[in-house]
Amino acid sequence: MPRRKLNQSLERLKSELSDAEALPDSERQRLETLVGDVIRAAEGEADEGHEGDSISDRLQEARERFEESHPNVTLAIGAVADALSRLGI
Repeated sequence: MPRRKLNQSLERLKSELSDAEALPDSERQRLETLVGDVIRAAEGEADEGHEGDSISDRLQEARERFEESHPNVTLAIGAVADALSRLGI
């Protein structure tokens, strides 16, 4: 059940990213990279190359960055973070 919730949350985030027309390409790319990192972390692969920032820290930073400008993206990021937490990641 927690893994299914994570998959649903990731799909929602991907959908919100595709709908967020005003999102700069650089920010979209950062979030798409983060989605890929979340998937790898859920599959048990190490999160390398991010200067000590955990997936959780990076999700929190993204949530704060988009809180005012893209509230739907923010909600989707929060759902991913919650699902990861339930998985113990």
